[in-house]
Amino acid sequence: KKNWNGINIDANPLSTELFNIARKDDYNFNLAVTNKKKNKIKLFYRRKMNVLNTTDENFAKRNFPNGYQTSEIECLSLNKILKKTKFKNKVIDFLNVDVENTEKDVLESLDFDIYKPRLICVEIHTEKNEIFQDNPTFKFLNDKGYKMVWKKEYSYIFSNN
Repeated sequence: KKNWNGINIDANPLSTELFNIARKDDYNFNLAVTNKKKNKIKLFYRRKMNVLNTTDENFAKRNFPNGYQTSEIECLSLNKILKKTKFKNKVIDFLNVDVENTEKDVLESLDFDIYKPRLICVEIHTEKNEIFQDNPTFKFLNDKGYKMVWKKEYSYIFSNN
C-alpha cells in the first residue's frame, strides 16, 4: 500500500512462486540463510501443508509427528544475498526473520556494522522453564544494542533507537 519494496527469502519454492506473483517489484530468492562462511546445501524439512517448515532437523523431529519430506536447498548468508540487490551497503528499515528455530543463525549472517536494521521482527519460541532473556536470539539482539519494543504471541519487534 505504501509502495515499499524489499527482499523475500524462503526455502519453500511455493512461497517464492507466490512472492513472484504478489511482490513483482521485490527481489525473491528460493534459498535458506546460513551463518557459515561458505555457501552450502542444507536439508529442508517440510510438511505437506507447506507451513511450519525448517532446516533444523531436531525441530522437525519434535514438531512434525506425522512425518515430513526433505529436499536440498542452497544456503547463503544475508550479506551475500544483499550484495546481489540494490540494497547492497544500505541501512535496512525493517527486517523480519521467521525461520522456525534458526533465527539467531540468520541474524549472525548479517553485518550489523553495514546494514544496521532499524527494526527487527523476529519469532522467538522459548522452551519450558526458559527465561525469555536467556533465549539466544534475545541475547544476540540485546548484545547488538537492540531493545524489545513490541510483542504479540511469538513475534517480537526490536529497535536500535
